[in-house]
Amino acid sequence: MMKSVRFLALLLLAVSSVSVVAMASDKYSGTPAAKAEFEKGKVALESQNWEKAAAAFKKATEIDPNYADAHDQYMLARENAAIGDFKIFSTGTEEEKKKMRERTKKVGEEITQEYEDLVKQHPDMPIYKWALAQRYDESNPELQGKYCKEALAQDPDFGPGYSCVGSVASLGGDNATAMQSYRKLVELQPDNKESWRLLQWTASHGDPQQYKAITDEIVQKFPDSDTAVEALMKYTKSLPQDEQIAQFEEIVAKYPPKKVPASAKAAEELFARYDSSDPAKAAAFAHKVQAEIPDDKDWKKHVEYADGMANAEAKIKANDGAGALAILKNVKVPTYIFNKTRLELLQAKANDISGKTADAYADLLKVFAATPERDLQGPLYDYGKKLGKSDSAIDGEVWKARADASKPEIPFTLDSFVDGKKVSLADYKGKVVLIDFWYPNCGPCMNAMPYLEDLYNKYKDSGLVFLGINGFEEQAAFVMPLVKARGWGFLPLKGDKKFCEDVYKVRGFPSTFLIGADGRVYFKPFTYDHHQEEIADMQIQALLAAAKQ
Repeated sequence: MMKSVRFLALLLLAVSSVSVVAMASDKYSGTPAAKAEFEKGKVALESQNWEKAAAAFKKATEIDPNYADAHDQYMLARENAAIGDFKIFSTGTEEEKKKMRERTKKVGEEITQEYEDLVKQHPDMPIYKWALAQRYDESNPELQGKYCKEALAQDPDFGPGYSCVGSVASLGGDNATAMQSYRKLVELQPDNKESWRLLQWTASHGDPQQYKAITDEIVQKFPDSDTAVEALMKYTKSLPQDEQIAQFEEIVAKYPPKKVPASAKAAEELFARYDSSDPAKAAAFAHKVQAEIPDDKDWKKHVEYADGMANAEAKIKANDGAGALAILKNVKVPTYIFNKTRLELLQAKANDISGKTADAYADLLKVFAATPERDLQGPLYDYGKKLGKSDSAIDGEVWKARADASKPEIPFTLDSFVDGKKVSLADYKGKVVLIDFWYPNCGPCMNAMPYLEDLYNKYKDSGLVFLGINGFEEQAAFVMPLVKARGWGFLPLKGDKKFCEDVYKVRGFPSTFLIGADGRVYFKPFTYDHHQEEIADMQIQALLAAAKQ
């Protein structure tokens, strides 16, 4: 995640009901007068009036210098003001982007200087050292941790300091220190939901029994609440796939969506799993939930999707392919968590019974070549055989589609974190190479890495090479401690933002590339769940098979 994108993410959190920091003890959570000014800043954020927001947050810090949230939001609002229009990132000219970078750098330096001066003026106030530490959140986490530890030395009950120390410890894979820090945080802030979320998130990277125990603590602490549901959902997603449906059923039954709003998301997760395993059950469930929360627009869409698919299947059973296609062209698969395979298969089946088997084959071939899935493979080959094609001919057409869409790899030579030696992509000529661009303080990277590691462990003996390129030079000190703590097996290489952006055109982290033995980039998997992992698995299998030929 780029720094500027992180600002936007934090901004969106700021406007929500949960504060970005939201973990100061009473002394650091704002006086009533300061909170009133803070609320004015939040209103200004909603209308993207960054200057007005910054002024309101600044005034809140002047009313109450110990108000942690206000300091945090003041800095973010000022940087957002320097960025201006966030569309510059996607549609701006190079000159506009250059000017924006110059503005944000200048403003960033001004803010840092402002807090350095405050630290000197008020050496006895830990709030300023902590605020200064936030200036180094991604650029220098070691310095960030140093300032936060100094703040805690001044006030052992300084909640934001524990959050900061825990965050820095997590970067280096020091789960024990992170757990101690967040445990202290929840002791100081027993009713602060965000503090408990941090504790649970850290526990998710350690002992499964401890993770379950902390999840249970949260449920007991916040019974019948969105917080309990969110904690249970997070834990459930860590379970084996065959256990998840029963767990989501239990959540939805215990916390009805009409009583606990967050449970609508748990129901959505359950609906997605039903949709893949038992469509009729999914449709009945969608109607049940929608009846319970009739004003929920998402569930109206889920019902439309389920009904559309059911009606199309009925048309197909009646041998009315044209009728099914007319329905399916208006069906929209809801959100990224839903598997589009069912829709693709129904469209192919409708084409086939309409006498357009060639269209069914061509459509599945295009999808399967890019994102192979086992449920698509059988029908694709069946339609191919119906057209008189042999398995080898279909194999050839699949590979040709992949080859036509592939691009040449971009050579590079980088230093290894392990021993400092030079590592070149050319060293792995004739091998299948998985390259992942990541960095320690990247949440999506941490979510994706376990799936990538599973794939690597599965195929490394078959010749798969896994190179992990750090995209933030400033976080280099955390790479090896994190790799060792998590037991990751990939070869970590020293990159930086300029290399990632200029050489491989990386625009966000993680960015993953699968390179074939012929030196061409065939796939760009994004392994955010088990379903995507299965697709990446088949992509790797295809490249390994091609490497043997």
